[in-house]
Parts: sequence; C-alpha cells; structure tokens
Amino acid sequence: MCSLRGAFTVARYLTMNSLGVLRRGRARVAAFLLAALLAGLYALIAVLAAYRGDAFAYARRSLSVQGLDKRSAVETLAAFQALSLAVVGLLPRTELTVSEEAEYEVLLTLPVTMREYVLGRTLHQALQSLAVQLVFLVPGAFYAAVFSAGNAAKVLLLPASFFLYVVFTEVAAGLVNTAKLAMRGKAWALRAAFLAYLVASAAHSAVTGTVSPLLVYPALLPASSLVHCFTVSESVGQVAAETGLLGLAVAALVAAQYALAGFVSPEDVKPLSEKVRRLRLGRLVSARIKTYSSSPGASVLRVVFLRPLVGAQGALAVAGAVAGWLAGVAARALAPRLDPLSLAVFAVVFSMMVILVELQLSVQEDFSPLWLYRSVPVDLRYLALASSLKVFVYSLASFLAAGLLLFSYTGERVYLLLPLSSVFASATAGVATTLLVALVMSKRRVVRYSSRGFYLVEDALALLLLAVSASLSALGVSLFELAAASGERYVALYALSSAVAGAVVLFVGVGVAGELLEERDVAQ
Repeated sequence: MCSLRGAFTVARYLTMNSLGVLRRGRARVAAFLLAALLAGLYALIAVLAAYRGDAFAYARRSLSVQGLDKRSAVETLAAFQALSLAVVGLLPRTELTVSEEAEYEVLLTLPVTMREYVLGRTLHQALQSLAVQLVFLVPGAFYAAVFSAGNAAKVLLLPASFFLYVVFTEVAAGLVNTAKLAMRGKAWALRAAFLAYLVASAAHSAVTGTVSPLLVYPALLPASSLVHCFTVSESVGQVAAETGLLGLAVAALVAAQYALAGFVSPEDVKPLSEKVRRLRLGRLVSARIKTYSSSPGASVLRVVFLRPLVGAQGALAVAGAVAGWLAGVAARALAPRLDPLSLAVFAVVFSMMVILVELQLSVQEDFSPLWLYRSVPVDLRYLALASSLKVFVYSLASFLAAGLLLFSYTGERVYLLLPLSSVFASATAGVATTLLVALVMSKRRVVRYSSRGFYLVEDALALLLLAVSASLSALGVSLFELAAASGERYVALYALSSAVAGAVVLFVGVGVAGELLEERDVAQ
C-alpha cells in the first residue's frame, strides 16, 4: 500500500545519491561551512531589520527599479510560471527520464509502488531546485528588508514563501508530466489543450495590450505570496495567509499527482543515457558530416563539436536567436516601461540556465569513452577544446538572443555588440564546464564498473555550474550596460577587451583541461 513514508524514503535515497560528493571529507566540511555562513548572514539581516528598520526604510527611498512595481512583478512572475508549465505540457515527453544508472537499475527493483516512486522523485527534484537556489535567499532577505521598509516579519516569512514557491513549481511540472504518462495514447489531447491555451492567451494579450489574465491567474497565488514579502502596503497577516493557502495548493497538487501516478508503469521509466544516445548528435544534417580525418585531433573536433553544431543543437540555437528578436518586439508592444538592463539580465540568465543543463549532459557524454581516447594516439587537448568550444558557442548564442531582444525592444544598434562583449563570460563558462566535468568524472567511478566508461555525474555538479554561469552572465550584461552608458567608444573597447580575455581563457583553460584528461586517473 502506498504511503507518504515510502515517497519520503525514495526522495531521501535520490537526494543523498545526488549529493554524494558533498558527504565526504573536505567537501562535506565546505558544504557545512557554506550553509552556516548563509544561515548566519540571513539571521543578521533579520536582526538588523528588527532593530534598525529605519535604515532600510531610508534605503528604500533611494533604491528603485525603473518601470517595475508590485503589480507588474506579480503579473510577470505568474505569467512566466504559467508559460513554463505550458511548455512542459507541449513537450512530446513519453517517459520518466532518470539521470543516474543506479536509479534505473537498483531503485526500480526495490519494493516500492509507482505512486511512491513518482511522488518521491518529484520531492527530490524540489529539494534539488532548492539546493541550487538557496544562495539567493541572502540577497533576497536584504531586498525584502529594503523594499518592505525594514519589516523583519516579512524577512522571516520569505524562506517559507520561497520554499513553497519552488515546491509548487516542481510539483506542478511533475503533475503535468504524470498526466501525459497516465493518458498514454491520448496525451495529444492534453498537448492540444495547452496549445489552445497559449494561442488564446497570446491573442487576448495582443488585443488588450496587456498581459492576459489567462496567463496570470494559474500561478497568481505563488507569485503574490513571494512578491508581497518585498512590499510595504500588504500586511504581515496577508502574506502569512497567502503562504498558508499556497501550502494547501501544493498539498492539492501532490494529491492529484499521487492519484495519477497509479496509472504510470515501470516501463515508462527510461535512463537518460538511452535518451541521450537517440538525440544527442542529431540524425539529419549532422549525419552528412564526414567524421574521418587523417588527423585524430581533427576527427575528435568533427565528432564532438562540428557534428552537433550542424544538427538539432545548432537549429535550436538559431531558433533561440529568432525567438529573442520576436520577444523584444512583443515586449515593446505589451510592456514598454520595462528596464532594458533587467530585461537583458533575465533573458540571458534564463537562457543560460536552460542551455547549460543540456550542454553539461552533452560534455558528460563526450567524456564517457575516455578510456578509448586514452588508448589511441590522440592529444586530449583536442577533446577539451571541442567540449569547451561547444559550451562557448551555445552560451554565445544566448547572448546573441538577448542582444537581438534588446535591439528590437529599444532600436539601439549598440546592443548588437552584446555577443562580442560576452566572449569572456562564454569562454569562462566553456572552460569551467569542461574542467569541472573532467575533474568529477575522473574520480566518480572505476572504468570497469560501466560499459560506457563512466556513470553520469551527480546533479550537484549541474547546480554548481548553473550558479557560476548565471553569475558570470549577469555580470557580463551589467558591465556592457555600464559601458553603453558611457558611449559607443567604451562599448567597442569593452567588446575588444572581452574578446581578447576570452581568447586567453580558452587557450590556457584548454591546455589545463587537456593535461587533466591525460594525466589524472581514477586512482588519484
């Protein structure tokens, strides 16, 4: 009989497996110190808000975000969450994908029901999302204290609201995926319903010139609960009531997923490695690229870098650039008061978070036959270069999409230089991804334990990469805006400096990563 205890056991198993790297030695101590530091900083902000609220109230008068008020913040956040769920509903997903071979081979042999497994898996994904986003709580506490004019109670309510917001997002997405699996052959009807919802919302927004209530109302409660922690006029009682209602909504979504999970079969669970092998390199244009060369290094570059670039991944990058330009046109028509800097940071960080998850999996797959690369006379710097270039190019594509978005939104040609100005951030993301994946995978498993060479890396690696890359992306856009405010000459100088620095990072980083792949063994 299914029980919550079984679901919590599954969630605990998956979470501890993902955080295995942080459970040993210095990594465990570092994780503990980081958690203590974050908790201490948060407590300090809450105490300062309680005893020096007047200072935060003064700061509020001098700190403002152009074109953004609480209503637009709630509408934007709610619409974004509704759109994200609609995209999940439209994806032709026909199975539950597990990232770890251990989960696929071991967990499904344990005496747990599919309801326990599906619910526990959703709770694990919520905990995983919380882990990567906990670092935002400290700056969030500061801004909550400032924008609420030193309201310490709202600062203390923020973690609960934030936690429920993240859980609501994950559980809602899990519910949509479970519904598609439960409907099986009729899942097309659910996708058609989501498509009709998007068309109706877009048409209503175009007619009214505002964000359609159809996009706002589905996620209005979680957005309001979170945003109202940063306001003055809403009382603490109202925020507490909204947070409580959000908790009830999460419980209702969990119950709905529990009911639908009974119609899911263990055969619907597939390992990510199987899906990656089907989709990673593409089968249309990329199949025509000749991979053989008399130079082993050139062959590696063709297989790892060039073939995906002219396949499905390259098509997605082009589609992202077009979507960025169209998004700028739509934003100019529907929300002409938005701050360009805030718009650019949001666009770049969001696209980078989506792209880097895919790219990290791609790099892991590139490195999985490392034992084979070591057995042939090939310089592994070519493998490091190909992987770094892959991340570099697709990261650059996200800045291109943001630049086209800003150009179509503002009409200022200077934003077309944003991709060139982001070379340093993109190169750093590429080298960091290659180095971190190589470092962790070389210590993860002994080669003989897997026919593919290595198992997939813990999800903690993805969280670290996302945090680093998102910070670099936001910093790159902010520096570009600072240069743009000083004049076009400064933008050109900044773009040139970024390009030179990016080239140096790639040159040095690829050499270090190549040596790491050559010399570091699992025994070390």
